[in-house]
Amino acid sequence: MSATDVASAAVRKDLYYRMLLIRRVEERIKANYHRREMRSPPHLYIGHEAVATGVCAALRAEGVRVETGVFGARMELELVNDGPVTIVLE
Repeated sequence: MSATDVASAAVRKDLYYRMLLIRRVEERIKANYHRREMRSPPHLYIGHEAVATGVCAALRAEGVRVETGVFGARMELELVNDGPVTIVLE
């Protein structure tokens, strides 16, 4: 989808749902952080949901594999920090 294309109603509905989901999760984190059940401070994204939603949608449209998580799920990850990261957008 190019910048000039108009998204279908189904695509717009899906994007709205994803933005709303991000907002609700962020609000829940903010409301419950005082319980001290999280081990690190949150970096809230409230107000910027469209950025994440739009980037993921654009990448998926180009065939790039994009993963999203499940809130509250147990995550196993490995962190390798090789220095700064540059993402080239054309």
